[in-house]
Amino acid sequence: MANTSAVCRSCLVALRRQARATPLEARSPVSRAATVSITPRSPFSRTTRTYASAGLPEPALAQTQPGAAPGVAVAGGKIRGLPGDIGETYIARGATEALFKECARQADYVVPEAFEGSKEVPKNEAGEDIGQGTGWWYEELGLPPGFAAWSQVTMLHMYLLTVRLRYFPQQYSTLWLQHLHDHFFYEAEHRMTIFHGISARGVRNKYLKDLYDQWRGVTAAYDEGLIRGDAVLAAAVWRNVFKAREDVDWTKVALVVSFMRRGLRALDKAQDRQIVGGLVRFASPGTEAAMVGAESEWMKKSFGPEDEEALQGYLKQSESTKKK
Repeated sequence: MANTSAVCRSCLVALRRQARATPLEARSPVSRAATVSITPRSPFSRTTRTYASAGLPEPALAQTQPGAAPGVAVAGGKIRGLPGDIGETYIARGATEALFKECARQADYVVPEAFEGSKEVPKNEAGEDIGQGTGWWYEELGLPPGFAAWSQVTMLHMYLLTVRLRYFPQQYSTLWLQHLHDHFFYEAEHRMTIFHGISARGVRNKYLKDLYDQWRGVTAAYDEGLIRGDAVLAAAVWRNVFKAREDVDWTKVALVVSFMRRGLRALDKAQDRQIVGGLVRFASPGTEAAMVGAESEWMKKSFGPEDEEALQGYLKQSESTKKK
């Protein structure tokens, strides 16, 4: 990423010091007492504890009004003396920030050289800055730590939450989705400035527009995969997360697909108060290894005449569809 000087050097130094001293997880509005521990049984750790049993005050947004999604409407139409619409905006902004932080930390990275003016940031063959990161996505999946991998992994987790937030009534869903997406682009711009030295707003805006197009493409591709099946979803993951590498390990792609499927099911079963309260914790897709490695019972069955007839019918239907 290019480096131009529209921000004064002292401001950049102050921002970088602040970013280095304040890790991503610490920049969260949610108290750590409200978080839920992770278990390896599913991609999400969902608690059945209520706020009261956890020793936490019952939030006003946990009470609903007629026609509203459970856990979305504000109690009595007011929060701390604010009108209902304004109160809902504050709730949505704070809760979606907690949800976004959980998405962003999955493939978090740093670029230590960005804080040392005398050192040059290393780059890969594509000219992208190389950072340092830990976790399953880097250590097991083999993604190169950096902005590209972070943004794709973050968008994948955001997509799972986006599907769940679509369940809210439209008057709430639009607001919550907008705040979730805003947090992503704010953090992306922050990283462009701090880690990658893009101080010119015009250059950042160009990259942000490209990133927005990527987000729209990711959403459309994953939506298609959910409808058309795992093969299409795997192709979408391969194109976006793995950059369409020809030497990809398809077992790893299958782990991500299985993680997405199980994660969407877990979110579907989650209570709205857990979503609104930001009580969502992602586990590693590596927990899907047993599921992906299990042999399907259908692999043991022979391919009979009925299967041949069904296959030929499918091929004829596909051919006629192409001609149209």
